[in-house]
Amino acid sequence: MFRRLTMLAIPIAAAAFILCVVICCLACFAAGLVACATGSRANVKYPPRKPDCALSIYHTDLPQVQDWDDIGKVEIICNIDDTTKTCFNRLHAEACRMGGDIIYRLPLKPWRPKEEALGYRAMVAHRRTPQTRDAGSPDVDPTLPPPASPEEAAGPVVPLTGPGAPAALPASSGPDAAPTDGKL
Repeated sequence: MFRRLTMLAIPIAAAAFILCVVICCLACFAAGLVACATGSRANVKYPPRKPDCALSIYHTDLPQVQDWDDIGKVEIICNIDDTTKTCFNRLHAEACRMGGDIIYRLPLKPWRPKEEALGYRAMVAHRRTPQTRDAGSPDVDPTLPPPASPEEAAGPVVPLTGPGAPAALPASSGPDAAPTDGKL
């Protein structure tokens, strides 16, 4: 009798364990779906654009613009039966979806990862808008000394060393030194 119960308990325990694993996996999957469905794109720096957006395309290592933000890499792999234009249009649409307005490091010929495939790899970026500076006070480096006063700026520049330097005064005979008569 005891042997039958233990033989029956093992499959029940295994089934209970499998059921717990399946329930946990389904709960994680459902939580992931909820997180994806409720995600907000309100705080995205460069939101997605229409698939036919205007792009600047550079085949060089760096785009010829002053400032840009890299968004990421784009890779499109197409079937060999697709034309290069179709494959390039997919690349264009993906770069727009990523929010870019620049494609750079784009090779002149498509990449051939396999005999029956071709593709494009490139970098997607977006131009930065130039920062407008306040016309008020300029940025001042706190490690620099303060500017010269009008009195200091009016006089000649006196070198501290060299042939034009003033002679050093003894410490006790300076203009601010108290007169001494040799007595303490």
